[in-house]
Amino acid sequence: MLSAIIISPDEGFRDHIREILEGSDQIEIRAELNNFYSALDNWIFDEIKSMEADIVIVDLFPDKEQGILTIEKIVEISKHSHIFVSGDGTDADTILRSMRAGAKEFLPNPVEPQTLFAATERVSKVHAVVNKEKKRYGKLFTFFSAKGGTGSTVISTNFAVSLTEQTKKSAIMVDLDMQLGEVSLFLGIKPAFTIIDVADNIHRMDSILLKGFIKKHASGLDVLAAPDSLEKVETVGAAQVGQILQFLKSNYEYIIVDTSNSFDDHTVAALDQSSIIFLISNTDLPSLRNAQRCLSIFERMGYKKEKIRLLINRYQKSLEIRAKDIEETLGFPVYWFFPNDWPTIINSVNSGVPLSTVNHTEIAGSFAQFVQQVAKVQPQKPVEKEKKKGFLGLFGK
Repeated sequence: MLSAIIISPDEGFRDHIREILEGSDQIEIRAELNNFYSALDNWIFDEIKSMEADIVIVDLFPDKEQGILTIEKIVEISKHSHIFVSGDGTDADTILRSMRAGAKEFLPNPVEPQTLFAATERVSKVHAVVNKEKKRYGKLFTFFSAKGGTGSTVISTNFAVSLTEQTKKSAIMVDLDMQLGEVSLFLGIKPAFTIIDVADNIHRMDSILLKGFIKKHASGLDVLAAPDSLEKVETVGAAQVGQILQFLKSNYEYIIVDTSNSFDDHTVAALDQSSIIFLISNTDLPSLRNAQRCLSIFERMGYKKEKIRLLINRYQKSLEIRAKDIEETLGFPVYWFFPNDWPTIINSVNSGVPLSTVNHTEIAGSFAQFVQQVAKVQPQKPVEKEKKKGFLGLFGK
C-alpha cells in the first residue's frame, strides 16, 4: 500500500483529492496540510520527513511561487517521496519549473481520478522494482557425501565457521542429516531446539521466533540442529524443509547445509534450492565410483555442471593416484583437494573446536583458502608483532 500527504491551502482541493484516494484500497492518506512551506513551522516539515510518504501532492493554487518553494523543500528532506504537483495545465512555464524543482508528475487542475490513479500506478511499479532489487536472497551451500565416512560434516562445519569469521556476514548451519546428524557435536554445542521445532512453527515463522530455535556458536555462526529423536523425523516432510530453507535464504546471507549421503526427500529439497552443491569424495575406489554415480544422478536431475563443485578429502600427493587421474576417471574437474591430516581432524572433532583456531596447520590453512575462493574473500593479513627494542634501542627515537 502507498502512503500520501496532501498539501494545499484550498480546502476544496483537499476534499476532492481525499475523496478520490479514499476510493482506492491501495493508498493511505497520512496527513493533510493547509499551508505552504513559508507558513509552516519547521517541526511540521520534520514530521513530513519522519512519515516518509510515498507520494506528496502539492497544489500550486493560490500561490505558485510558494508552492514551488514547498516542492524544493520536500525534495531536500525526503528523497523517498514522489511529488505530484497540481496546477494550470496550460501554463507550460509553471509545469517546467515544477519539474525542475523536483516534481515527478503534473496533474492538471481539476484533477481527474483516472489521471491521479495512472500516476500512482507508475509509483507502484517503481516501488516494485526497487523492492525486488533490495530483496536479495542468501546463497545456499549444500555438502553432499558420495559415500559415508568421507568427512562431509568435518568439511561443512569448518567451512561454515571459517566463512562466518572471514566474511563477517550472517550465516546459519543447517543439519539436514535427519537421522544421524552430528553438526552440534562437531561444533561443541548443545542446542535446546531442533529443525523439528522450526518445522512445527513454519506457518507463523518470523525472524524473532526463529532466534528462539537456533543456537549461536562462538564464531557468530547460527546453528539449526538435527532432530534428537528418530521418532520425530517422520513428522517433517520435504515441503516443510523447502519452506524452511526458503525462509532462511530471505534472512541470512549464507546458508550451509550438511545432508545425509542418500537422495532422500529432505536432501533433494536442499539440493534443489542450492546455489552450489559440494560433492565430497575420498580417493579410494568405492568413493570415486559413488562420486561418478552421483554426478550422473545430478545430471539427470537437471542440475547444471556450474552448480556442482567436486571436493576430494584426505588427499595425499604421495599416493599413486594423481589429481589428473581422478579428473579423467570422473570426467569432472576437482574444485579443491583437502590434505590428509587425521590426527588434527580427530582432535578437532573430539574437542568440538573448529580448525580455524589451529591456524598453524596445513589443513586449517586449506580450509581458510577454500573459503576465500568460494566467497571471494581477500586473505586476512597477519598482525605484525612489534619488535622488541634492545638495550641500546631504548636511546633511539
